[in-house]
Amino acid sequence: MSEYAQKLSSEMRLRYCDKVKCIGGIDPYTITSIMFSEEKSTLPKVQILDMMSYFVFTHSVYTTQQLKALKSLEAHKYYTAGFVHSVKHVKINNHFVVLAKVKHSQKFNEKELLPWVILLDDGSVKTAHCNCMAGLGEACSHIAATVFYLIFQKDNTVSCTDKLSTWKAPKTASKKVEFKRVRDMDWSKNCVSYDASIRKNIVPLKGPSLEAFLNKVQEVTPKAAILRVIEPFSRQFAETGKTAVLPKSLANLVCQPDMLKMSLEDLRRIKMNFNTTKKQIDDVYDATIDRSHFDILYEQVAGRISDSTFMWACEDCVDKPSLTLVKTISYPAKAFMKLPNARYEFSRKEKALALYKQYYTEDHDNFKTYNPGLVICLRHPYFAALTDLLITCDCCGGGGCVEIKCPYELKTLSIKEFAKTNDSFLELCDDNYNLKKSHKYYYQIQFQMYCMDMQYCDFVIWSKKEFLVIRTEINREFLEINLLKAKTYHDQVIVPELIGKYFTRENDPNRPVKWTQYN
Repeated sequence: MSEYAQKLSSEMRLRYCDKVKCIGGIDPYTITSIMFSEEKSTLPKVQILDMMSYFVFTHSVYTTQQLKALKSLEAHKYYTAGFVHSVKHVKINNHFVVLAKVKHSQKFNEKELLPWVILLDDGSVKTAHCNCMAGLGEACSHIAATVFYLIFQKDNTVSCTDKLSTWKAPKTASKKVEFKRVRDMDWSKNCVSYDASIRKNIVPLKGPSLEAFLNKVQEVTPKAAILRVIEPFSRQFAETGKTAVLPKSLANLVCQPDMLKMSLEDLRRIKMNFNTTKKQIDDVYDATIDRSHFDILYEQVAGRISDSTFMWACEDCVDKPSLTLVKTISYPAKAFMKLPNARYEFSRKEKALALYKQYYTEDHDNFKTYNPGLVICLRHPYFAALTDLLITCDCCGGGGCVEIKCPYELKTLSIKEFAKTNDSFLELCDDNYNLKKSHKYYYQIQFQMYCMDMQYCDFVIWSKKEFLVIRTEINREFLEINLLKAKTYHDQVIVPELIGKYFTRENDPNRPVKWTQYN
């Protein structure tokens, strides 16, 4: 044991020893420098979901409650400020021990702190420690800053600036440069003439023109600040005297300390009551219409099978479930828009929505659109769905939902060419496009229609050159089969995780799980 560990209290020292058992009881502070490596390519890839799983949902050994160290998630400021350095690692017993140096945020002259983190092969954080005052809590900002460093580490690529003499010589390098006296040099600057711009007189909107403008604002952003101060739009924001009471997140189910040690069979025997009132469902819907409230949205999705995870829940094995899927359903986190195809689709949805509204307003009687919030299924409160748009009209009967996709592949391919590719979600039959029933998008829209009690879904495909709408009706036979699979998965896998953290708890090498990457 290091000198630091020996000075800990008996209780803290016991916990410290327990944490390092996975690496053969070796204290990271006693490992010699020569054993460490600074080669980043040998480290496992740590994802933001792994960080959320550890700092927010891991249970403290002292309180048996979730750490919920949300403040530590702001530690990216330490990382971006350059406080984290000298990060090195060594692999012991199939675990990666990462040791770093982190500067104090206020006391720059004091000795740097030495947090260490133990990672599994899949990049998830098993345990951590820091020699700061808060390090005994195992979730201080210095540990979080080190994990941020691991998340945003550069891949094993070498840029041209990392190599010697790889810059191309400038074009002028081969030209002969004549020497001049300073007095003979031209030090003047090119004068650029600017035309004085004349500000136009903007006529304020009044009467019908103002009302028409505000109606458009209400369609796009129902809770815009300007609507709160102008009649009659401000009436919708009037206080009703009733406070919205949102249901508790399923991820925060109170689990007794003894449940953290129960077997999978015992946890599966426990019957949970997920009943949710109609008012709570309506309050969640209203609170999530504004998509900027990510905290409410992800809090209510946590622990529920959603439209985006429906297919995976139907196909995953309950006897050996995917740990990635278990974490995605139980502890969803706001994902970073890193991938080009994700950024591409997200940035173009508004254009697709505007075009869809334009076409269908002309072709349908009394066509109306509504920005939806998260819908918790009243019949099965552990199901939830969120679509892009809700629609009604007098000619089609009932209501429908709209799901928009802007595939990155359509940046270079036509829809017809895309439909012929192996990874396409479309199939072409007699010049008609349909969704493949085996694809996750078909599962997604069927699940949306079920949860929202809709009769059809307009699946919109948009590109810069083409625009396609595929109307798909609800398939009750398909839903009857797959809803039962999803319910079984929730009962057999998600509930044991929510109440006993069975699949993410530590010290159980025989736990039947597998890792799978879901896109």
